[in-house]
Amino acid sequence: MSALLTKQIIRVASVILLDERKVLLGLRKNTEAFDGYWAFVGGRVEPGESLQDALVREAWEEIGIRIDPGGLKEPVVHRERGKTMERTHFMFEVRHWQGDPVNREPELCAQVSWFSVDDLPQNMIPFCKEALKDY
Repeated sequence: MSALLTKQIIRVASVILLDERKVLLGLRKNTEAFDGYWAFVGGRVEPGESLQDALVREAWEEIGIRIDPGGLKEPVVHRERGKTMERTHFMFEVRHWQGDPVNREPELCAQVSWFSVDDLPQNMIPFCKEALKDY
């Protein structure tokens, strides 16, 4: 008789922070996935937390900005499925916020920088780059 596999389900809320034709990205470090790659700011949705609440929390924790969840559009969604894990990324476009973005998690992010959507870094997570194709 084989043991039942328990599949871990992870939801991630990320900020596509846009200022005109520039997007804010963070360079991941000390991470379990995509270490050394540029990505949107964000993180795991906690149990019982809505996607919007997670987005607001992560934006504050990671880059010190305040987001009003009332104006959010439908997110871009990316799913990863494996034998023991399923991860769904919800990427929300944000064009209005309060505060100046700064790196508040240097242990997990080497730096944050603005990039033109027309000149994105080579070492950017592919599904993040794909999310920007219409900008």
